[in-house]
Amino acid sequence: MLLPLLRRSWGPETCDPSDLADWHPGNPSRGQGGPTALVVREVLGGDLIRGRVTAGGEPAGDHWWNRLPDGTDLDLTRDQFRPGELVLGAELVCPPEGPPTRCRGQHAILRHRVLTALSRAAPAPGPSALAAGFPRPGLVPSQRSGHPASEPSALASHGATEVSARSSLRAAEASALASHGAAEASTRSSLRAAEASARYPRPGLDPSARSLRPTLAQVPVPDPSTPPLRLALALLVDPGGAVLLRRRSPTAFFEPGQWALPAARLQPASEPLTDTARRGLAEEAARRALAEEAGIEFTARLHHHWNGTLPDVTGRTPRVELTILAGAYDLGDSGILADDLSATDLAPTAAVALQALIRSSRASPVRAETAARRAGSA
Repeated sequence: MLLPLLRRSWGPETCDPSDLADWHPGNPSRGQGGPTALVVREVLGGDLIRGRVTAGGEPAGDHWWNRLPDGTDLDLTRDQFRPGELVLGAELVCPPEGPPTRCRGQHAILRHRVLTALSRAAPAPGPSALAAGFPRPGLVPSQRSGHPASEPSALASHGATEVSARSSLRAAEASALASHGAAEASTRSSLRAAEASARYPRPGLDPSARSLRPTLAQVPVPDPSTPPLRLALALLVDPGGAVLLRRRSPTAFFEPGQWALPAARLQPASEPLTDTARRGLAEEAARRALAEEAGIEFTARLHHHWNGTLPDVTGRTPRVELTILAGAYDLGDSGILADDLSATDLAPTAAVALQALIRSSRASPVRAETAARRAGSA
């Protein structure tokens, strides 16, 4: 159940900015390792593991996965890697207290989607339902450590209920092995570990910490009668491929402390609007945002770039409706290139805009300019 839910929740708005140019719907797990590992840990418990990624022998960032309470490694984003990319090492990392310092917006959206879906789901699924959610062999690392010595006594204390549940697990595993062959054994091992961690916590641990159904209190629930937050955002692209981003105030009402596009609220209309009138209001708001946040009086044409919705992770409104308008502008030294994004706490709305920019051309203008500058300095 967990993997299909994550796949439905992944997108450019939950992708690590350093992998944004390589994310596409055909490889939805690209750049999702960090936020996913944090969410999986919150649902199933355990530890965070970090490996070093190399591409063609050169360092290419980090990869994150989970080690469940029984010592089993579970990596639900392993299939993102391309030929020539390797994950080396396995370092145990202390989880952050509170939101991560990078990808905080990406993590918040993924967490909101997953916990909301789990809280609305039926009671915790049986092993056959969970089996459908785990990847095939090769997508989960083979690093396995045995069950701790205390595990048998902890499970035995559950008596007849535990015996029945384990019988169901063995039956599900036998059925899966019969249909898919002995190669499925490692994946079924991860299935048993995830099920045991979620349903049979060790003595002394709060059982709710291993529940597959987080309570509704963990996710802010907005008043359904509250109107959505409607925003117009301005995406200015330099002829060289750089984009204009501004760091929001830590107390901003939306995406606080993150690097984002200039944005302004769209006020609710007192009467129905035509599409032309709606676009006019969005363009006016985007120009206002540029003037107020960047001091740019933009008079050239702004064209429609992207529109869609994201969840409001604060719970103040049911959703955030976005209209992004783009225009060309010489940013001088104030633009941000792709190489700068890896160290940037990029807001999800800016990630969506940049991903749409990348997809709208055969090659990203940001990456093309970066390559040209590298060639010029070589």
